[in-house]
Amino acid sequence: MNDSSLVGHILELAELTDKNSRPPDQTVSTFFRQKRYLGAADRRFISGVLFGIIRNRRFIEALLEEYVRQCPHDAVLDSPHLRYLALFVAYAAADPGSGTSPREIDVSLPFPHNIDSLWSTYFPATDLPAFVRWVRDHQGLDFLDEPPAAGGGVPQAGSAPGRRRARRRTGIELIRLAVQYSFQDWMVREWHFQFGANTEKLLRSLNSPARITLRVNLSKTSREECRNRLLREGIVTEPTAVSPAGLVAAKRFNVQASQTFKNGWFELQDEGSQLISLIAHPEPGSVILDACAGAGGKSLHLADLLKGEGRIFAIDIERSRLDELDTRARRAGVANIRAVIAERLLPDMFSADLVLVDAPCTGVGTIRRNPGIKWRMTESLVTHYAARQRRLLDSSSRFVRQGGVLMYATCSLLRQENEEVVGSFLAEHAGFQVQPVEPQLCPPSMISAGGFATILPYDADTDGFFAAKLVRAG
Repeated sequence: MNDSSLVGHILELAELTDKNSRPPDQTVSTFFRQKRYLGAADRRFISGVLFGIIRNRRFIEALLEEYVRQCPHDAVLDSPHLRYLALFVAYAAADPGSGTSPREIDVSLPFPHNIDSLWSTYFPATDLPAFVRWVRDHQGLDFLDEPPAAGGGVPQAGSAPGRRRARRRTGIELIRLAVQYSFQDWMVREWHFQFGANTEKLLRSLNSPARITLRVNLSKTSREECRNRLLREGIVTEPTAVSPAGLVAAKRFNVQASQTFKNGWFELQDEGSQLISLIAHPEPGSVILDACAGAGGKSLHLADLLKGEGRIFAIDIERSRLDELDTRARRAGVANIRAVIAERLLPDMFSADLVLVDAPCTGVGTIRRNPGIKWRMTESLVTHYAARQRRLLDSSSRFVRQGGVLMYATCSLLRQENEEVVGSFLAEHAGFQVQPVEPQLCPPSMISAGGFATILPYDADTDGFFAAKLVRAG
């Protein structure tokens, strides 16, 4: 398919994702099912560019809007429907980091004739090369700079005006970071409060595409044997840095078509998610309650760590997710997981050595693979999730035996969903106390002074997670 047609598909899909309340990956899947004539390389290119645009949306919109402000005669570039082509060109010309591989569209001047033709169809009265040059000249966001202070004086650093100016400068720098990496202002302010000088490193890592990570089923095979078998299928992998069961694929592949997968040798699971089960550190023979099991990714990993001994009760409110867990467990050869719908769970059914509350959350730690979260999330939704998490932690605590562990985990990096939820729970449950995460279970750099684990994307190229272990005094 020629470049012009590919770009046309990208523009159509970009508009669809904007108009659709569903997550972008679901919209993309439906779109490709309707366009079966698209080959695998074309689908990879279209989805790669689309998610690059979503990932960098605020950055490229800021460039487009400033260009139109400075060049009002080209205001048509920012008109409804038509603006998607201008955003695509701004994305490709500015090269914000994710690129347009595996198939490049040359945006160097002069443009290929077919792209120039597409531009002329949309914007016959505008100058494409001029727009590209402007974008490249201003991608440093120089137009966001604070204008010089009136009066010409420079306040002393320790004075009240100096402190106000420092706060104003910090605010401007945070806005610049929010625009550069395309995040909402409130998110960047919150992460600056939490992570200080590491804020930009966090934003950069969250704004990069996620790796394709596998978890090897060590009850069936070794990591090296699984890696060699995948290689014979043409799938190149490398061992993960921290998880002893992890492999990182060099590129995307059709998981469902892999015989190694069909034989239950591996599951797709981010390394950060694998670390949650490793931090839980279940002892063989334990009784485990996975209170928010979903489709059972962590239940399956915990079963592998139990080495066939002990029992796992996987709980969820949706039967369809538990049905998927049953399918995955059969494929993996796991027989010690019992799926239970949440409404049938009673506090006196059993007591568990480990209760894992992998709580529903904002998911901001997974923005690398779900960039649409950036724009769907609001501060009020964070508050909503935190209230729900407190209720889940409270109700799940009843199943922990004396001396047992209640482990709270999220794929969020917001303190309101993490440290504050745990703090609120401990204030109301005197029988529980923090059990500091042991440094042999994850890199010490991930363990906070309070004994919690915070898995940051720039630490090991993973999604972001939080984990706290709370022991019930015996």
